[in-house]
Amino acid sequence: MVLDEEQLDIVRNKRNGLIAQTRHWPNGIVYYYINEADFTPEQVQHVELGVRLLQTQ
Repeated sequence: MVLDEEQLDIVRNKRNGLIAQTRHWPNGIVYYYINEADFTPEQVQHVELGVRLLQTQ
């Protein structure tokens, strides 16, 4: 496993797990694409449900 310096600090110093603002997604938006050829319709539905659940948090 390869860790960057910030991740190493977390492990070494047992910080609280809060990540610096610079590590957050810009504007709180996570872009994703589902190549439906790689998944069954049921798997796509599960991913979409998971995304909807995350949006409510």
